Amino acid sequence: MDLLRTFISRSTALLSKRKLDRELDEELLAHIELATEENLRRGMSDAEARTAALRAFGGLTQTRENYRMERRLPFVETAVRDIRYALRQLRKSPGFTLTAVLTLTVGIGGLAAVYSVLEAVLMRPLPFYQPDRLVRLHEGVAHQFEPAGLPAPDVISFARDNKAFAALAGFDHASFEVTGAGKPFAAEAERITASLLPMLGIEPMIGRAFTQNEDEKAAPVALISYTVWRERFQSNPDVLGATIDLDRRPYTIIGVMPRNFEFPLDAAKLSHRALWVPMSFTPDEKQDETDNFHYGAIGRLKPGVSLFEAQQDVGRMVAAIEARIPPQDGIHLTCSVQSLQEETVRSARPLLDTLLAAAGLILLIACANLANLLLVRGAGRRAQNHFPPAVD
Repeated sequence: MDLLRTFISRSTALLSKRKLDRELDEELLAHIELATEENLRRGMSDAEARTAALRAFGGLTQTRENYRMERRLPFVETAVRDIRYALRQLRKSPGFTLTAVLTLTVGIGGLAAVYSVLEAVLMRPLPFYQPDRLVRLHEGVAHQFEPAGLPAPDVISFARDNKAFAALAGFDHASFEVTGAGKPFAAEAERITASLLPMLGIEPMIGRAFTQNEDEKAAPVALISYTVWRERFQSNPDVLGATIDLDRRPYTIIGVMPRNFEFPLDAAKLSHRALWVPMSFTPDEKQDETDNFHYGAIGRLKPGVSLFEAQQDVGRMVAAIEARIPPQDGIHLTCSVQSLQEETVRSARPLLDTLLAAAGLILLIACANLANLLLVRGAGRRAQNHFPPAVD
């Protein structure tokens, strides 16, 4: 607290330096005058009285400097002095100033741009409700490949038999040839279970999401992205109920997703989903036990449930699935539960680290170039001082 008071006091003194110097001079002169008058009463001459007063006081210059030292912020004053000197030098050489500014702009601008990407991708929380409670589930076959997605039957059984999750949803990538919305186009899409959007806390901007019945009955309904709504339907608010053909099968549009909605999130991919349709597992998919580990699964932890407890719960369910596999198949399943935030940025982290290193290198090169410019400029001025131009 004392340090804070001292800093505030000295900062205030720095802003009113001239006024304090004037008040100090007035006070010092007043002391000298009083001492001089006292010496005059003792019978000294005017010169002797003033000299004796100054000698007794100990020197005005030294007193002024001691007082100023008590109220100084040396680092601030030095920085201000250096900045003023730099500005004077830059005003004298506008060409050099422009070159220096452009050099630093390239380095600092590149680093700032990369940092803004890092902040947006790695540091911001996911745009979902309570994103810290969302986790990604993985499953795999031991000694064959790293844990990946889940087979379709496991997505169903995990959602039904788990004890650690308030909700669990599945998703899978799909591609469609879209007609009936202007010029035909190939669309990146996502099959999602009806529980996904409510679990994420996301509602369509217009219309509604799928129902559980529509998911189970394979209803031909679709949610379209804001971009498709704007570019293909000219932002028509009456788009609900319109029909588009996905791979020549008619689907009814029941909702338009918010402008910034994106799912699944993958910071390393530049493609965006144009629409979402019900997962509606087919009979063949439901029979793919221990096969086709490519379905994504996301769960929301129940209140008070930790990541470790969720891992234990998923391990219990995987063990039950493994117990149904014939021993002669020799299949041993593995599983993992990871934070969705970490899962989302994992694939982008190497690329972003590379970009950050490249931006730092650019800034380093810019600083080195500016240092070389300063050295050349200093060498030129030194040469002028040693060898002044001849006078005719």
